[in-house]
Amino acid sequence: MRRAALVVVLALCACPAAADGPGARAPQRDVTAEDYPAPPLPRGHVVLEGAFGKTAVDVEIAATPASTQRGMMWRRELQAGKGMLFVFDGESVHSFWMKNTLIPLDLIFIRADFTVAGVVENAQPRTLTGRGVDRPSQYVLEVPGGWSSPAGIRAGTRVTFDLPPLAH
Repeated sequence: MRRAALVVVLALCACPAAADGPGARAPQRDVTAEDYPAPPLPRGHVVLEGAFGKTAVDVEIAATPASTQRGMMWRRELQAGKGMLFVFDGESVHSFWMKNTLIPLDLIFIRADFTVAGVVENAQPRTLTGRGVDRPSQYVLEVPGGWSSPAGIRAGTRVTFDLPPLAH
């Protein structure tokens, strides 16, 4: 009898769901899933010197493979003056798709010399169409759809960053 009770106790202790309670689920590991518990991202500022003066954007920084893959997925809004900056190790031609992105975005591709390589305006949400500018960039800034043109942002615009040290 004691042996049977010991076996049941050991079995319950070895089962993570039992230890966390009935119906407990393992944490979501798919970064593209809506219920993925994304950790907070580092924050910084990007200043663009557009045709109508300087404009600052408060950014979340996606500098890891997981945060880059997740991006702006599942966000229901993005306020003016806010955005996400994607940081890559070097210049390359980048393409973004909007599969699980719920809002239109402008994508501003920035070269290593801190000038804008090009802009994709009002990228349609929930599509697999690749969007890019056919010129190399090291950074991509996502802002609310329709923001870039009224701010005077176009190829050649100067950009400065105020970012914390980043780990890739």
